[in-house]
Amino acid sequence: MKDPASVDAALAGSALAVSALDGDAALYDKYVEHLNTAKTPEEYYNYFGALGQFANPALAKRTFELMLSPAVKSQDLFYLIGSFANYETQAAAWELLKTGFQAILAKAGPGLGTGFPGLARFFCDEKLRDDSQQFFAAQNLPGSERPLKNAKDTVNACIELRSLQQSRLSEYLKKSSATDGAIETH
Repeated sequence: MKDPASVDAALAGSALAVSALDGDAALYDKYVEHLNTAKTPEEYYNYFGALGQFANPALAKRTFELMLSPAVKSQDLFYLIGSFANYETQAAAWELLKTGFQAILAKAGPGLGTGFPGLARFFCDEKLRDDSQQFFAAQNLPGSERPLKNAKDTVNACIELRSLQQSRLSEYLKKSSATDGAIETH
């Protein structure tokens, strides 16, 4: 952050996103400060895109508030995806989207608004799947039927994979932690 030119531009966005994963409110504030003083669009979007990676639901709320402010263009609302793709914040992001949906939709406009049902694909549990399906179906957004069905299929596949592999993963992790520190040779 002190010297953006010291980092390969192709890696800067990824580095900021990875740093945000364990970031706190102080780091979030620094990102917003850099976002507001960015010298290039690339620098701006690197910071903007990383905001959705913070794992704290309170910071997800701040990101939603920023998205709805006049400082953010309607074309950039798709950056809300970050809070949905982040497992730590997706439940909070879902509640925020439902609560503020009319304001988000008004800002997005009719052309961009039809893409929101696709956010339902990031979930991997029955409750969020069912709630998102019901919510978006009730919105009657033109052209949303197929993206909503695709989202449901994606979530169902995730739920099925998790149910099939959860016990195996748990068993492996227990076995791995029992041999932690041991060097394996093959």
